Amino acid sequence: VKLQSKISVHAISWHQHKHILAFISGPNQVSVHDFDDL
Repeated sequence: VKLQSKISVHAISWHQHKHILAFISGPNQVSVHDFDDL
C-alpha cells in the first residue's frame, strides 16, 4: 500500500516596495527570500 500526499496549491506573495518574495514550500513551511540582501 502506497500513500502519497501532494501539495497542489502554492501561495506566492510579492511585496514591491520591500523586494521580499514568500512562498509555501511545505505543509507547515513558508520560505521567504529578501532580495535587498543581494
